[in-house]
Amino acid sequence: MRDFTLTQAYTLAGAGGNQLAWTIRLKNTSTERLEFQDLGFPLLMNAWWNGGNQKGIYEQNVGRHSFVGKDGSYIYWQRPNGVGPFLVMVPNAGTSLEFKNKARYNEGPFAEQDPSWEGVVEYFIHSKNISVERATKTAKYLPATSLILEPGAERTYGFTFRWAADYANLRNVLYDAGVVDAVSLPGMVVPQDTKATLAVRAKGGIQQVGGESGKNITVTARGTRKGYTLYDLAFPGLGAHQVTVRYDNGRQSVLQYYSVKPIEELVTAHATFLATKQQARTARGYNGAYLQWDMSRRKQITWDDYRGGGWKEWMAGGSDDLGLAPAAFLSEKNVSAPNQNEVASLDYYIEHFLLGYLQGRTENGTRTYQVYRWYDGQDGTPKDQGVWRAYNYVHIANTYLNLYKIAKRYPHITTRLTATEYLLMGYRTLEAKSRRSLSPLRSGTPLTIWA
Repeated sequence: MRDFTLTQAYTLAGAGGNQLAWTIRLKNTSTERLEFQDLGFPLLMNAWWNGGNQKGIYEQNVGRHSFVGKDGSYIYWQRPNGVGPFLVMVPNAGTSLEFKNKARYNEGPFAEQDPSWEGVVEYFIHSKNISVERATKTAKYLPATSLILEPGAERTYGFTFRWAADYANLRNVLYDAGVVDAVSLPGMVVPQDTKATLAVRAKGGIQQVGGESGKNITVTARGTRKGYTLYDLAFPGLGAHQVTVRYDNGRQSVLQYYSVKPIEELVTAHATFLATKQQARTARGYNGAYLQWDMSRRKQITWDDYRGGGWKEWMAGGSDDLGLAPAAFLSEKNVSAPNQNEVASLDYYIEHFLLGYLQGRTENGTRTYQVYRWYDGQDGTPKDQGVWRAYNYVHIANTYLNLYKIAKRYPHITTRLTATEYLLMGYRTLEAKSRRSLSPLRSGTPLTIWA
C-alpha cells in the first residue's frame, strides 16, 4: 500500500462486553486526490462441510445468510440444525453494503467446492470496479459507488457483531442496532394478482416507503401494529421491483421484490413444461425420468452431455430431490386439476423409470420396492446400489398416493393401473423404507388399505 493508510480496530462493546465492534479507517496520506473504487472484505467462517460427520456438519458448522440493501444490510450465521445462538453482523451508522461476490467453481484456491464449501464470499461497501468486472457472474441491483478522499482526508466505517438467541430474537437485534426490521408477507416473490404486506420498524423511525420510479408500484399505508408500520404493496409489472424504506433521518434500506404471474398460471405452465420438455424418452436407464433443464442450451441435462463439475450422478440421475420432486409436484397438481397428457406422463415415469429401473431390485424374483439412490450412468445393474436414502422413498410414495387419488376421483381420466394398485405400491414403498433388510411380503399377507 502507498499514499494511504488502513487502520482496523476490534473492541468489545455493549453491556458487559457482549458485542464486538470492528472499525475500518482509510486516510489519504498523499498530496493528490485518491479514488477507492472497491472496498470489500471476505468473511471466512466455519462452513467447511467435510468428512460426512453429521454432528460436525449440523451442530458445529455454520451457514451464512445475508441481506445486501444499503444501510439496512445485515449478515448472520447459524448452525444448520437451527439451534441458536446466531452471530449477527450489522453496519454502524454511516456504513452500508451494496454488492456481494462469491468465488465460484474453479475460481482460484478459495473457490466453491461441491459439496464441501460454498466458496469465499466478499461484501463490498464500495464496488465501482468489481461490479463491472463480475457483471456476468454475480447479481447486481444497487448503484455502484466509490470513495474519493482529498489529500489528508479520512473516512471511517464500522460494523458490530452481536448475538441473537434465535430467529425471533434476530428481529429485535436488528431493531436495537438501528437497522430496519422488515417483514414481508407472503414473501418477496409476489404474484401480480396478490398484494404484499410489508411491516417495518426502526429505532430512528420510518419516514417513507416508496416504490421504484417508472414501475407503477402502489404503496398504501395501513397504519401500525405491535410497533410496526404496515404497507400494502402491489406490483402490476413482471420482474424485479425495488422498494426503498427511508428511516432514521436519511438512512435507506432497499428491498428487492420480484413480481410473477398468478400462481394458477405458473403451476399450469410448470406442469406442462415438465411433461413435454423435461421427461426423458430414451433407451437408456433414465428413460421416463424427469431430468434437469439447461436454460442456456434449452435441453435436458443428461449423463452424456453434462458439462458442470461436482456430482454428475446427482445432477443427471433422475433421483434425489432434484429428480423425484418433479413427479411429486406434477402428481399433486393433477389431484386438483387433472390433465390426461400429464397423467400419461406420470404413468410412463412409473412404468419405465421407477418400476423399470429405480425400484427394479428383486429378491427371489419378487420386487422389493427398495429405491436406488439415483441413475448413475451405467445401464443394467447399477454401479451404485445404495438404497438407504429415506427421503427418496417419501417422494415416490407420495407420487403413488396422488395417482391413487386421481384414479379414484376422475373416471374420465385414463390411468395405466387401478386406484388400489397405486395405493398398494405406495404401501410397499413405505414398507421398504422402514426396513434395513427387506424380504418381500408373502402372498396372502394381510393388508389394510384406508381408501
